[in-house]
Amino acid sequence: MAQKSFKEALKSSQLSLQQLSKLQKEAVLRINELKSQSKAYMEQVANLDDGFEDSAKGDQEAFDENIAKLTENIVKFNQQIGQQQEAFSSAISKLLDDLDELSNHYQGLKGEMTDLMKCRKSLLFVELSIRKYKAKIHSLQLMNNALFSFSQEIQEAKAAYKENLIKVSKLLSQAVEDCDIKIKELEEIIA
Repeated sequence: MAQKSFKEALKSSQLSLQQLSKLQKEAVLRINELKSQSKAYMEQVANLDDGFEDSAKGDQEAFDENIAKLTENIVKFNQQIGQQQEAFSSAISKLLDDLDELSNHYQGLKGEMTDLMKCRKSLLFVELSIRKYKAKIHSLQLMNNALFSFSQEIQEAKAAYKENLIKVSKLLSQAVEDCDIKIKELEEIIA
């Protein structure tokens, strides 16, 4: 009976890990897009010092187009972030609960230690992914501080964007801390 419970908990933790991975990939794609557009915007602003007023009409159109895209993506980010935070928080919580369940059913039977070691390895990867994601958020926070507000739309979105980036950063910090605790617990069981 315990072996069956262990296997069920293992399967559930693997499904939770897949869900968390999917959510992270989606979030990182959005963050990468925001980051590249913010970077392009900042480079275009830097070109103002080189006499942007005298440059070709196409440069101004590209500048305006990038501001519009960046503003649109920031607004989308602001609209979707609450739902994404909730989904991520639920997914990480579910994964950690599944790993608790797995630990509770561990009896040292054949193959269980190997499964726990694989779970630990997967959790280390999750933690690393969260740290990378947090670094991207930090980079966006720095870029947000440097963004100039050439349009009213971006100025309005910028304040909410700043607040949302702070919330995401806090959530990710807590997730890293929770993963660290769970990794140590798994290591104690394996040792």
